[in-house]
Amino acid sequence: MTQSRPMTQRSTDTVTGADRLPAPVAGLDVLSRSLQDVDAVAHSVVRLLHGLGAIDVLVASHVVQSGDEPHQVVTVSADDLTADEVEDALQVVGARFDVAAVLGADSYDGPPELRSALDDAVARHRDRSGGRVVVFPGDHLLLGTVSVADATLWSDIDRVEQVTGEAVVPRTPLVTRDFLRPRWQGGELVLHVQPAAGGTVVPFETPSPTPCCADHA
Repeated sequence: MTQSRPMTQRSTDTVTGADRLPAPVAGLDVLSRSLQDVDAVAHSVVRLLHGLGAIDVLVASHVVQSGDEPHQVVTVSADDLTADEVEDALQVVGARFDVAAVLGADSYDGPPELRSALDDAVARHRDRSGGRVVVFPGDHLLLGTVSVADATLWSDIDRVEQVTGEAVVPRTPLVTRDFLRPRWQGGELVLHVQPAAGGTVVPFETPSPTPCCADHA
């Protein structure tokens, strides 16, 4: 049985997802292969941005290659904050987690050799062409079990599909495990799922993901 979310679903007058005006995007180079590390940084950023009054925050991770080893960078946008406010929050998180580089709208703080990869990740965030999305508008509504239809109605998720690329029936129960990591594909935010017991589906990524070199975000 799916859960009811009264007065939280998208309104037909609400501007969401790809319909929004572009928000300034900033980035952090985490220099880690651990998705758990990335998620910790992402949620720390979100807490700071919410404290500044942000509502619609989107945080994504990307695998980049700088030097000999692939590693993760984090990109952030908040529709209702200025670029300076987002960058200031990232500077605070960067100091807290000892990240390698911070890229703002008009500034860069870090080693020159890391700049290009972080620029590329920010560009992918901006045009919604790639990235593993850790935090997105409406994700707090997708707890427990919801229908696939409600997942796309209540959040920025545009589409739910099987890892094989097949569509999922909208009424199918989605057991979220309170852990959703959709990905951008061609401008859409897509959640990949796999079949589970009782005719349900579960997200393909588990709460204990593999290191980033197997991720290809």
